[in-house]
Amino acid sequence: VHIFDNTSIPFSGRIIHSSTRSTEAPNGCPVVEAEVCLLHSTTTATDTTTDLVNLVCVQTDQNGEFVAPVVFGAEVQGVDIHYHGHKFEKASGNRHDYKGGIIAQAGTLYNGNDFEDVSRAELIIEVAGGECDFILG
Repeated sequence: VHIFDNTSIPFSGRIIHSSTRSTEAPNGCPVVEAEVCLLHSTTTATDTTTDLVNLVCVQTDQNGEFVAPVVFGAEVQGVDIHYHGHKFEKASGNRHDYKGGIIAQAGTLYNGNDFEDVSRAELIIEVAGGECDFILG
């Protein structure tokens, strides 16, 4: 007989596009429908290598927020975010030590797991006109 306790605690945060805070958007522009995966390590008695694998994956909502259920006792050792090949970094207020491991325990809040999309792209626009399509700017 195997008995499993699947009682979980919410692990939450918000993902925004970097440098988008303004008077119109004081909290920044949200990254909508990004996949957020919490990672943990696995080892076996015969394999001593440690690989990070998905513990749980969720998507951000229309506000860029996510809530992932983490089973008590599970150790979160990383956060992996996927959104059109973009790059993400911890937000300045995110003080969590993922590499050191965060063990989900009752009575503890796991919010503030905020990240920013730091991807940049160069966009070149040329305006042409006239009979010969001369570039105007």
